[in-house]
Amino acid sequence: MENNQSISNTQKMCVAYGLLYEVETTLVEIIEKTLRKKYGLEWPIVLKVRRPLETSRYYEIVGCYVKYEPLKSVFTKEEQQLLFSLDVTRNKIAHMKVITDSEMSKLEEAHLVIGSRKINTTIAY
Repeated sequence: MENNQSISNTQKMCVAYGLLYEVETTLVEIIEKTLRKKYGLEWPIVLKVRRPLETSRYYEIVGCYVKYEPLKSVFTKEEQQLLFSLDVTRNKIAHMKVITDSEMSKLEEAHLVIGSRKINTTIAY
């Protein structure tokens, strides 16, 4: 029984990490594309950004959606609250702590919200 629970938790956390990865990377992608379109390539300088997105904490990334005017309308207030509420869950995933079913549900909901806002992009390798 203990081995089955461990496998279940492992599978759950693998799925959670994948969802979180897509949520975070899409949030950053939307920020970069939206602010680059509005302010140009030098948007971090224009907006006096203190920390590059690559090294920003999750709550700082989500905070961009309430801080910068071109991003304020991307998500509803309820969606912003959902995204902010994932901070603890995000830290549990990052530090290999098993999340609850409720936290997984919130993460799945956020993933759906993010997916509906994803900007079409072309990535050259």
